[in-house]
Amino acid sequence: MKLLNIHIDNFGKISDFDMDMSVNPVIIVQNNGWGKSTCAAFIKVMFFGFERENKKSIADREREHYRPWNKGIYGGSIIFETGGKEYELTRHFGAKERDDSSQLVDITTQKETTDIDKNRIGEQLFGIDAESFMRTVYIGQGRIAVHNASGRIEDGISAKIGKLTEATDDVNNYEVVRDKLKSAMNDLKYGKKGGKINELESEKTGLLASVRQADAVDEAIETCNGRIQSGEERLQTLIGKKAALELEYKNTGAAIADRERRKYREKLTADRDNIKNRLTECEEFFGGNVPSEDDMADIQRTIRDHENLKVRIDELERRTEGMNGNIDLNAEELNAQRKNLYIYERMTDEEKQCETDMINLEHRIKLERGYAKNRADMLIIIAAIVILASAVLVAFIAAGVIPGGIRAVSMENTAVTGSESVAVASTAENPVKGYITVIITALAGLVLLIIGVVRRSRAGAGAESDRERSDIERKRKEAHEKAAQAHRELKEYAERVGIAFDISQMGHELYRMEQVLRDKDRYEQAYKQLEDCKAEEVKLRAKTDKWFEGIAVVDGVRDINRITTMAARYNELKEALRGAETALNEEVKNSTTDVNAEKDAENRSLTAVPAAEHARLRDLEEISAEKAAAEEEIEKLAGEIRGYRSMLEERLELRDRISDSEERLKEVDELLKEYNRKYDIILKTAEYIDKAKERLNIRYMNPIGEAYGRYYGAIADDRENYKVDAGINVTKRELGEMRQADSFSQGYKDLTDLALRMALIDVMYDTEKPFIVLDDPFVNLDMEKMEKALGLLNILAKDHQVIYFTCHGSRALNGK
Repeated sequence: MKLLNIHIDNFGKISDFDMDMSVNPVIIVQNNGWGKSTCAAFIKVMFFGFERENKKSIADREREHYRPWNKGIYGGSIIFETGGKEYELTRHFGAKERDDSSQLVDITTQKETTDIDKNRIGEQLFGIDAESFMRTVYIGQGRIAVHNASGRIEDGISAKIGKLTEATDDVNNYEVVRDKLKSAMNDLKYGKKGGKINELESEKTGLLASVRQADAVDEAIETCNGRIQSGEERLQTLIGKKAALELEYKNTGAAIADRERRKYREKLTADRDNIKNRLTECEEFFGGNVPSEDDMADIQRTIRDHENLKVRIDELERRTEGMNGNIDLNAEELNAQRKNLYIYERMTDEEKQCETDMINLEHRIKLERGYAKNRADMLIIIAAIVILASAVLVAFIAAGVIPGGIRAVSMENTAVTGSESVAVASTAENPVKGYITVIITALAGLVLLIIGVVRRSRAGAGAESDRERSDIERKRKEAHEKAAQAHRELKEYAERVGIAFDISQMGHELYRMEQVLRDKDRYEQAYKQLEDCKAEEVKLRAKTDKWFEGIAVVDGVRDINRITTMAARYNELKEALRGAETALNEEVKNSTTDVNAEKDAENRSLTAVPAAEHARLRDLEEISAEKAAAEEEIEKLAGEIRGYRSMLEERLELRDRISDSEERLKEVDELLKEYNRKYDIILKTAEYIDKAKERLNIRYMNPIGEAYGRYYGAIADDRENYKVDAGINVTKRELGEMRQADSFSQGYKDLTDLALRMALIDVMYDTEKPFIVLDDPFVNLDMEKMEKALGLLNILAKDHQVIYFTCHGSRALNGK
């Protein structure tokens, strides 16, 4: 089956669009946003209609998603060829499925045909439903996986593979039946809420626990009744005791109040007289001249100044305590020793550096002499050997040992130039003269050879190296002398100031002496401030002496405190005297006015309390404590009674519920028997249909495995490690175990699923091959895996029409 042409009137963002599909493969390379996925979806919708028609949200419905942006005619047409005939399918879509229209025309006759049911054209042409089409022939973007969300192969694919297209009810209904059985099992045992059986088991457990409480509840009811009865009897006794205590408290309180009122008047009188006596003492202290408030304010200010000054003096005395003023330190000499320590450390470092420089110089001289001597001497020796060789050659020529032809060749090939070539020529013309020349040349070569050998046997030292050595030694000696001088001066200074000399600790010792020097200055400042403060204290004492005239005192500081205390006390006593007199006058007034009422109260108290016991009345706190204890016991007992009544009500209600539980337990037992019997039947039924489905899958497992092996072998060399099981799941042998494809990387999983789709298509369509739509499905692949995927598609394009949408030329088939 092939697509020949598509025309889109309006679909999504695409409008008035034609595409010729007579070539294979059909490759559409467009940028993102052009509408590639929309165009691919148009092909699917033309054959199978829209998905998600029943979604509640309009935005989730595919029909609304592809509604034309320009609100024009919604739909288009497709010309395709199948079974040797060409057809044109035209479909237009409305707001709902009932508004759709379609027409199928035979291209040859140009008449509408019934060869294929236009309402089920996809199912009839491909032999599968829409979902199976999306899992095989149509490869969407990021949707290469063959299995559905439940991890299973669609029933339509299984039916097509098993050549059961004409009788697919049993296969297609497998999932429906299996889902219903699973739903029934979940409803009984494994649902979100635990299932009916688990709910009943849980309820039964609770019912059994409730029923087992019956005896304990009956016993608790009897106990509560007994304790309520005894508690009420005890409560009546306590209420009577409380009433008697309240009467006693009232009568005793009246008698005590009368007695206490007399005592209160006596106390007021005594307090007034006591205050008067203390006022007299204060006046005597001041000699009859008590300071005024202004005088006391001045005195208090002076006292505060004096106290602050005393605090300051104490602080300065503490700061000057233990001052060491006997150490004779000089800042200039201390700085000089700091400088000596710096010179010592710097000169010591310089002396060490000179020693290092001398070692490096000796090493460098040794290397330079060896290099220069070897190179110059070798050049002299090589030159001497060349001269001697030339002399020997000339001698052979003169002796006629080398013939003329050879001699000519030798002169051309021998590296002789200048005087040597002249010597050769002379030897040929005049042998005697040639021999003389040979002897002279040989002597010159021997002299050069001797010179080279002698130079190699002797070593010389340059004047420049001697000067460097002398400079380094001079610097080292100067640094050593300066360091020694600084060391001596530091040692003498340490002995003079009385510290143990250690050159490594002199920095610390000098810092410590600087601290002592600074402390000395601080002590001297503190001494000066202390003297100033003591002088100020003398002035304050002189100021307070005027206040002590006419007052017998001994010590001035204590007198100031005493004056302040006595003046404050005098004012307080005057105020207290006014209050005491006011209270006493008020009490006398009340006593005079209410004398008859007091007598009546006294008579009542004496009547209520027997005369013999009036002198020894009980303390009100004792009576109140007994009454409070009785009230507390009454409240506690009443609370206990209320608690037992509440407990009794709860136990009675619980006993009623236990009775209900006993009845319900019988019902639950019967229901559990029935539900367990149903569950066992459903479980066995599910096992039987699973086995039947598995036997059906085994029939086409081998053809799919062989087809998968061919396609997977095109992208990998380890095809023998991969297997396809009866559920059309791909597994791979890793570390001795077969592992699911879900454990692969996303890139390899996409390649695996692509090969599996191709295998399914081969097995599903062994006669007329369908076209294959690819909507840029390789977004997860890197360049290496992309090449393998395109290689698989090139293989697929040999037997199928491939319609490939992609956003980049690098992802196109055959590099297009």
